[in-house]
Formats: sequence, C-alpha cells, structure tokens
Amino acid sequence: MTDDSDKGLPVTTVALDATRVAILKKLEEIGTKSRRSDIKLIFVQACLTAILGLVVWQLQVSVTRKIEDAKAMLSARLALSQEFFKQRISVYTQLHTLALALRDADIQVRAASELRHSLLVKGSKQLYDYYTANSLYVSPELLTLVGQLWREAMDADRAPFPATSPRLPTLTDQMELLMRRDLHVEELADQVFTRQP
Repeated sequence: MTDDSDKGLPVTTVALDATRVAILKKLEEIGTKSRRSDIKLIFVQACLTAILGLVVWQLQVSVTRKIEDAKAMLSARLALSQEFFKQRISVYTQLHTLALALRDADIQVRAASELRHSLLVKGSKQLYDYYTANSLYVSPELLTLVGQLWREAMDADRAPFPATSPRLPTLTDQMELLMRRDLHVEELADQVFTRQP
C-alpha cells in the first residue's frame, strides 16, 4: 500500500502545481485586463473632464460676451437719451420764449395796429418754423397745443384792432404746464431739494 500511495502523490503534486501555475497565469491575465480597463477608464474620465471644461469655458465666454454687449447697448442708449433730453430742453425753452413773445405781442402792444400785426406775424412764423423743424423732440400733446397756439395767434392777427385774443395767455399757460410735466420739473425739484445729506 505504501507503494501505491507513493506513486499517487507525485502525480497529485504535479497536477496541483500545474493547476496552480494555470491559476496564477489566469490571475495575471485578469490583472493585466483589469489594469487595461482601469487605464481606459482613467483616459475616458480625463477626456470627459476636458470636454466638460471646454463646454464650461465656451458658456462663460458666451455669457461674458452677452454681458458686454448689453453693457455697450445700455451705454449707447443712455448717451442717446441724454442727448435727446438736452435737445428737448433746448427746444422747449425756445418754444416757451416764442409763445411768451406772441402773448406779449397780443396783450401789451395796443398803441399801433401795425406794430401788433408785425409782431404777431413775425412771432407766429418763428413759432411755426421752429416747432415744425423740431417736432421730433416735442411730445404729441405739446405739438397739438403749439399748433393751437399758432392758429390762435394767426386768428388774433386777423381780428380787428384793439381786440386781443383771450386764448393766447391760456394756451401759453397750458403749454408751460405741459412742458413742465414732459420735462419732469416737479419730480426733479422734489428729488434735488428734499434730499437729506
């Protein structure tokens, strides 16, 4: 029996050694495949991170560009609004001066009809020329009111002397109130003079 058991043992050891070697080779192959898949996974993660970084960078550039465009647009709009408002103030000042001249020509000059006629015609022409040339800067309501003032001045010129037009002072006062509203005079006065330091 000892002979049989001795004979079987080396075969079993050889078989065990061969199996062990095969298992080690398989583990080594699995380890190599695992390392390759780890390397592939790291490479894919790096690529995805780079792509995500580029997308975020593009979005950031796009948002920055939109902000800069909006800022430029706002600056241009503010500059144009400021110039428009300056021009509007200038036009309203001149219209007011011309309207007062018409009112004064009708009310104060009673001595000579020729002088009254000359002042009314000249003032009406100046008013008409000025408000039609600058109608872009005048509100529609004021444009209508100035047109009424001009027509009233023309009618007053045709009226028999020493009659005066009762509507010229009224229209001039209405014009002044409308100009003050259009230019926000009261609002500005409230903000400037009521502000506490």
